[in-house]
Amino acid sequence: MANLPTAIDFEVPNEFEGEVFDGGVDIESPEEDLGKLKNADDIVAPSNFGVAFTYPLTKPAVVAFSPGKPTTRREFAQIICDYYSHIYEEEEKQAGPEIVNRVGFKTRGPYGIWGHGIGDLSLIRATRDKDGLYRLSVDS
Repeated sequence: MANLPTAIDFEVPNEFEGEVFDGGVDIESPEEDLGKLKNADDIVAPSNFGVAFTYPLTKPAVVAFSPGKPTTRREFAQIICDYYSHIYEEEEKQAGPEIVNRVGFKTRGPYGIWGHGIGDLSLIRATRDKDGLYRLSVDS
């Protein structure tokens, strides 16, 4: 991991009212953003890594991933988006979609999602700590 970055930025050029700015990857529907992701093919993570999912969860999860090969920025983002989909699907099984997608809610499922539906979330950055665990910066 010596040559891998400790911080992985997920910069996606966007335009709003004529202004161009970098935003993150839309977690609910990442396809278009992954196509525009800057430095998408750079290798950023090893073939096995762990990720701490903490936002917007009251019951954080640490998950191990084993893609089997060094991981590009695009692949890493896709893995994160796919797992967030899993988190929200599991939560909906217990709380129901009308609760999980309502602003200001807090569920009592396995992750305890609070305040934001998956459509509110953007992946901004992942930072690797000294133990090799990636911590996510997710915006809403």
